[in-house]
Amino acid sequence: MPEQTVTTVEVSSSAYQLLEQLAASEQRAISAIIEDSLRMYGERVVAFRRMEEALKRAHELASENGTSEMSMDDINVEIATYRAEKRLREKMASCEL
Repeated sequence: MPEQTVTTVEVSSSAYQLLEQLAASEQRAISAIIEDSLRMYGERVVAFRRMEEALKRAHELASENGTSEMSMDDINVEIATYRAEKRLREKMASCEL
């Protein structure tokens, strides 16, 4: 079992009431609700940071290859063209068998 630390946390009365309601409805200790909430919050922060980094990299790549100026219509045309070419290749490959 992980080491535990006892601490005091100050929350508003409305937040504490919510904690009590959650703990009762989940049949869990308030400390367990807080611990899970902190864990989920931490996971979300990490996920958002990763997404920000991925978007930043995507923007850098788009700038490097000249696609950063494409409109959504241009992008949709490129996607449709790719999909049509892929279907054609698959159809040709199935005819060769």
